Amino acid sequence: MASSLSQEQKRPEVLVVDDTPASLQLLTGILQNEGYVVRPASSGSLALQSVTAKAPDLILLDVKMPGIDGYEVCRRLKDRESSRTIPVIFISALDELMDKVRGFEAGAVDYITKPFQSGEVLARVKTHLELRRLQSDLERANVEMEERVRRRTAELASLNEALQASERNLNIRNRIATIFLTASDEEMYEEVLKAVLDELNSRYGAFGYLADDPGAFLHVFMERVPGGCRRIPDEKKVFHRTTWGPIWKQSSRDQQIFCSNEPLRAPRGHRAISRALNAPIIHQEKPIGNLSVANKENDYDENDQALLETIASHIAPILHARLERDRQEIARKKAEENLNQQFLFLQQLIDTIPNPIYFKDAGRIYRGCNKAMEEFLGVDRDKIIGKSVHDIYSKELADIYDRKDIELLDHPGIQIYESLSPYRDGTRRNVVFNRAAYCQPDGTVRGLIGVVVDITDYRQTEEALRGSEERLKKIQDSLNIGIVVIDSETRKIFDINRAAGEMIGAPTERIIGTVCHKYLCPGAKGACPIADLGREMDNAECALLNESGVEIPILKTVTAMTLHGRKYFLESFINIAEQKKLELTLAKAQKMEAIGTLAGGIAHDFNNILSTILGFAELAKMQLIDGGSPEEDLDEVLGAGLRARDLIAHILTFSRLTEIERQPIEIVPLVKETVKFLKASLPATVEIRTGLAVSNSAVVADPTQIHQVLMNLCTNAFHAMEGKDGVLFIELKEMTLPDKQSSSYRDLPSGEYLQLSVSDTGHGIPKNIIDRIFDPFFTTKQRGEGTGMGLSIIHGIVKDMGGAISVDSKIGKGTTFHVLFPKHRGDTRKLQNYQSVVRRGKGKILFVDDEKNIVIAGRRLLERTGYDVVTTTSSLEAYEIFKNNPGSFDLVMTDMTMPKMNGIELSKKLLEIRPDIPVILSTGFSAGISRDMIADIGIRQLVMKPMIISEIAHVIEEVLTGRGE
Repeated sequence: MASSLSQEQKRPEVLVVDDTPASLQLLTGILQNEGYVVRPASSGSLALQSVTAKAPDLILLDVKMPGIDGYEVCRRLKDRESSRTIPVIFISALDELMDKVRGFEAGAVDYITKPFQSGEVLARVKTHLELRRLQSDLERANVEMEERVRRRTAELASLNEALQASERNLNIRNRIATIFLTASDEEMYEEVLKAVLDELNSRYGAFGYLADDPGAFLHVFMERVPGGCRRIPDEKKVFHRTTWGPIWKQSSRDQQIFCSNEPLRAPRGHRAISRALNAPIIHQEKPIGNLSVANKENDYDENDQALLETIASHIAPILHARLERDRQEIARKKAEENLNQQFLFLQQLIDTIPNPIYFKDAGRIYRGCNKAMEEFLGVDRDKIIGKSVHDIYSKELADIYDRKDIELLDHPGIQIYESLSPYRDGTRRNVVFNRAAYCQPDGTVRGLIGVVVDITDYRQTEEALRGSEERLKKIQDSLNIGIVVIDSETRKIFDINRAAGEMIGAPTERIIGTVCHKYLCPGAKGACPIADLGREMDNAECALLNESGVEIPILKTVTAMTLHGRKYFLESFINIAEQKKLELTLAKAQKMEAIGTLAGGIAHDFNNILSTILGFAELAKMQLIDGGSPEEDLDEVLGAGLRARDLIAHILTFSRLTEIERQPIEIVPLVKETVKFLKASLPATVEIRTGLAVSNSAVVADPTQIHQVLMNLCTNAFHAMEGKDGVLFIELKEMTLPDKQSSSYRDLPSGEYLQLSVSDTGHGIPKNIIDRIFDPFFTTKQRGEGTGMGLSIIHGIVKDMGGAISVDSKIGKGTTFHVLFPKHRGDTRKLQNYQSVVRRGKGKILFVDDEKNIVIAGRRLLERTGYDVVTTTSSLEAYEIFKNNPGSFDLVMTDMTMPKMNGIELSKKLLEIRPDIPVILSTGFSAGISRDMIADIGIRQLVMKPMIISEIAHVIEEVLTGRGE
C-alpha cells in the first residue's frame, strides 16, 4: 500500500520530442502547467539517449524529424525490454489515415494531429498515464498474491514434514501432534494441556504463547478433576510482564526449565501452588510460549522435567507454525481487505474519469466498466458485466468490435482505432478506442482494457472549421484587395488570395513558399516593421514587384496574427497607381493655380527687363552714330538679359515635372524672391510685411516645394482678405523644441527648427471646420475657385520633410499658419557667381545648334577667346563632319532640341565613333533630363541657356582639363 501511495504522489514524467522549437516550447508549457515533469528533446537520437538514461512515464513524439523519424524511434523503443511498455503518443501535422496506421504499427498508443487543442493533449496524456498505472497496479497485486501462496504452500509442506517426523516420537508427541492437526483454534490449547496434565499427573496447568508484544502472555488455565479436566471459567487471560510470577520470569529470561517442589507464594485469590514445573517453548533461540504444570501429588523429578522439556521442544515448531499460519491468515485477510479497498478505490477512480472505460477477460467477456460507460450506452453496469459485444451491440458493430478484440489478444500491446458507437439516445457517435492488453508475469494474456474517447464534437467542429475556412477563402477571393499571409519566422508567403495573385501576375503555386521581399517591398529586406522594428501594426506606401519586374505602388496594412499555434503576418494591400496619377495631376493643377497668382508679378518684371534692354540698346546705337562709346549702355543691356535669364530659371524650377530633389539650401533668398513676385501680383490693398532676421536659414529641402508651400499659404491669406484692406505678414525665426514639447508639435523630436509663419488680417476660420482644413479636397471656396488640395499638399510636403504645420485663427481677426522645418547645420548650395573675366583657351570645337543667330554669336565669341570653331545648324551635318575627321576635334558642344536628331542622339553616335570625345549638352528646358542620365551616356556636362561667354569659357576649360567630369 505504501508503494502505491508513493507512486500516486510521484509527478509523472513526460518526454516531449519535436524538432520544431515553437511546438516543443508549446507542449512543454502545456504539460508543465498541469504539474507534469517535462523532458524536451529536439531529435530522435536525443530522445533515444534520454530514454536510455532514464525511462519516462510517457512519450509525446513528433513524426517528421531529421535523421531518425518518429516511426523509427517508436520501433526502437518497442524492441527494447526496458522501454517496451512506455506509452508513445504521436503528435504530428500528418493527418492521413496511412500516417496514423504507420504510427500504430510502430507501437504508438495514440495519435494526435496538429493543430491540436491543449485540452485534447492533456486528456489523452492523463488517460494513458492512468491506464499504465492501473495495469501496473494489477500486475503488482497478482505477483504479490502468487508469492504469498507460494510461501504458504512451502510452510504447510514444512509443517507436514514436521508432523510426519513426530510420528516416530513418543505417544505424547503423537497425541499432541494430532491435537495440533485436528483441534480447532479454540480447543487446541485445552487439548494439549489435557495431554500434558495426564502424562505428568498434575492438577493444574497453563499453556500459552507470547504475543507480538513481548510483555504479554496469552494462556489457558486448566484444572484436572476426576474423570478428566475442565477449563477454569474466565481463566484464558492476557498477563503483562509486570504481573508475571517468578516461574515465568526466570524461565523466560534464562530460557531453561524451572522446577520447584516447594510451595510458591501466590497472589491473593490465586489457587495454592505446592509444586510447579515450567518449560519455556523455544523456537530458533527465541521464547515463543510457556508450558506449566503444578500440584503433582508427589515431587516433580528429572523424568518429569525431561518429559515436559521434550514436549515443549516438540511443541515449539508446531506452535510456531500455528502462530505463523495465524499471522499469515490475518495478513491474508488484511491483504484481501486491502485489495478490496484498492478495487473499490480503483472503481471509484475510474468512475470519476469522464471517458467510458471497460475491461474484458481473455474470453472477450466484459468484467467491469465505469459510470461513464453506463451513461454513454444508457445501460446499467450489471447488464454489461458478464456479456459479450454481441449481447450489447448490433451484429454489424459487434463483428467489428469482436474482430478488433481478437487482434489485440492475439498480438498484445496497444490498439487505437476510430469507429462509430451507439449512444444512449439511439444516435451514433464518432469515438476513438484506446485499448491495451494486460498479461500475467509469464506473458499469458489475461484480458484487455479500453478507453472510449467521444470525438463527435471535435469532428463537428472540424467540419464547421473546414466550412468556415472555405467560406473565408471565397470571401477573400471575391475581394479586390490583395491579401497575403506570411510566416513570421521564415518570411515566406504561406497563402494568398485571388487579387494578390493577379497583381503579382504569377500562379499561386509559384508564389507560395517564396520570400515575401521577392514581390512585396523588394527594397526593404531586413526592415520588416512588425518583425524587425517591433511594431504591432504597420500602414505604409511601398512597391509591389510583379512577375514581369514592374514596380506597382501599393498601400499596405500589416498586422501580426496566430494561426494553428504559429505566428504569421497578415498583409493586405491595394493598387494606388491611379491614385498616384491623380495626386500628380492635382499637384500640377495646384501648382498652376499658384503660377496664376505669380503671372502678374512675372509679367511686371519681364516688361521692366524688356524696357531696360530696348532702352539701353537704342542708347548704345545712338552712341555709335554719334561716335561715342556704347560700353556702359551695353553693360546695362547685358545685366538686364541676365536678370531675364534668372527669372526664366525660377519659372522653370517652380513648374518642373522632375522628381523631388532635396538638398541643403538657404530659404531666406527663396522667401524674398517669392515676396518680390507677390508684391507685383497682389493688389495695393494688401500690405506685405516681412521679418526674416535669422542667422542661419539652412534646411534640407527642394526649392520648388518651398516656393509651393509659401505661395499656397500667401494665396490663401490673400483670399481671406479679398475685398478689403489687410496686412500679409511673413516671418522666419529660429526656435528650439525641448524634451517636453507643446501640444502643437508633440510628434516632433526635440532639437532646433526654423519656424515660417504666414499671417493675415482676414475673416478667420470657423472652429467647426478648422480641424478639416488639411483634409484632401476640403475647401470653402466656390466651385471652380480651387482644387481643395492646397493645404493637403502643404501638409504632406512638410510632414515628409520631418516638420509640422499648425494653425491659429480667430473669427474677424485673422489666421496664422506656423510651419516648422528641421534646421540644417552643414554646408548649403551657394549661388554661382558669374565670371566677369573671360578665360582664354586653345583647341578645336564642333559647335551645333539649330538657331542660326546662336551659331553665329557662339562662333564669334569662342573665336575671340582663342578657340578654333566649326559650326553647323544641322545635327545630321554635324555627324557627317565629325565622322569624316573625328580626331581633329577637341570638344563637341551641341544643343538638345533639334529636328531629325536631338542632342542626346547625336552625342551617342559621336561617342560610338570616338568614346573619349568630351561632349557638352546645352538646353533651354531640362524637363526629363538629369545629370545621372547624361553621365550614363558619356556626356561630360549639361549647361542651361542662355549663358554668357565667361560662363561658357569656364565650363569648356573644366571639361578639357578634366575638372568638370
